[in-house]
Amino acid sequence: MFCCCSPAPVSDRSGGAPCTDGPSRLLLSAVSRADMANYSCQGRSRAGWGPRSVQQRLLVQYPPQRTILLHKPAVVQKGQPVTLTCEVDDPGYPPVNKYLWMRGSHVITDIRTRQWRIWSASLEEDARFSCVALNAAGSSAEGTALVDILGERWPRLMGPSRQ
Repeated sequence: MFCCCSPAPVSDRSGGAPCTDGPSRLLLSAVSRADMANYSCQGRSRAGWGPRSVQQRLLVQYPPQRTILLHKPAVVQKGQPVTLTCEVDDPGYPPVNKYLWMRGSHVITDIRTRQWRIWSASLEEDARFSCVALNAAGSSAEGTALVDILGERWPRLMGPSRQ
């Protein structure tokens, strides 16, 4: 961002002391999301302050933050539906544009949305599920949940047959 206000000094982004980088420039080093804001400048000479410039928005890209994986219902019966939801504390900038899902270590390639609905839970869904939120700046930490499917796991033992 350049601010033409020479020869007067330029104040920093918080309105504090004049910048020493030069009379017409504001240099932000080690930019973080805390620097994302509207910036403007205003020159001063012996005659006083000039008009303030039009504000310019500084956009800082950063990846999504902490991810939590939730599933409903909390107790899943075999054959019943279950919905997995990938919650993101902070979607980052630009906002999350896709999600990566895993069952165990297997990547699920056909689900890219925030929610995954399994219409009829099978014992195959009795696993550790994970999700990661993605944007142009990177990815979130992995959110995980263990989903236990209640249902028969072993063949039933039958009593003596009646004849």
